[in-house]
Amino acid sequence: MGLMTIFKSLFNNRSEEEEKLLDKLIQWANNNNLPQLKIEKHHSIKGGYHEGIPRNKNKLFNLHTLNLPNCNLDELPKEIGKLKNLKKLWLDENNLTKLPNEICNLNLLEELYIPNNNIEILPENIGKLNNLVEINFKNNNIKSLPISMILIKNLTKINFRSQLHGKKISTPDIISLILSGVFDDDVEFRKKISMVDEFKWNNLKNQFRNVSAKDIKVFFDREEVSYLKAIENMYGKEIADAQLGSNFFEIGKF
Repeated sequence: MGLMTIFKSLFNNRSEEEEKLLDKLIQWANNNNLPQLKIEKHHSIKGGYHEGIPRNKNKLFNLHTLNLPNCNLDELPKEIGKLKNLKKLWLDENNLTKLPNEICNLNLLEELYIPNNNIEILPENIGKLNNLVEINFKNNNIKSLPISMILIKNLTKINFRSQLHGKKISTPDIISLILSGVFDDDVEFRKKISMVDEFKWNNLKNQFRNVSAKDIKVFFDREEVSYLKAIENMYGKEIADAQLGSNFFEIGKF
């Protein structure tokens, strides 16, 4: 890296690594002939309607809305996950089959809007996006949802309708996950339902094998409640209903 580039990096308060990442994103945008950023006033969208991607590094580094509809994209670069100011990621009508795991690092992301693609699987750590308010994967090809989905508590708008395979999406089945040992080392989960003690934990597993989930009691917040009520308090009614055979495919909070 030359002295001029180093000077610009310091002046813009960006690291050398961040400069290289921005270079890669701009190269990706150019290689895919993506439109330049344009912003238009909009009566209902605060800050106006954004579409395209800037080639200016300062604007790219501070970008809060990345909207690239119908751009024939078949993949996203992992460097997208370094745009730490992103709040909205809109990628309607492309050819994406997956998303890079690095998007789970977008801590400020509020809207993940990717309908009309060919997404088959979601990143396992999508639950890290705890500021998500809207998630839309309508008209994709998703067959199951990762367990970390239960950690996203601020969602008010969810759409997984009309998957290409034509079948319902399987939602995380917490009981099956408990029985398979997924939660054995999850101290936080076990504390919430007062099951840190190994004897109690193994006894709960035996109950799940022999008793209906509706009839199982646990202690939650120092009070004995039904297992389903505890799950509802922790993860929401939709996840609790899923334990009885419901699924995210039918969810639509509007």
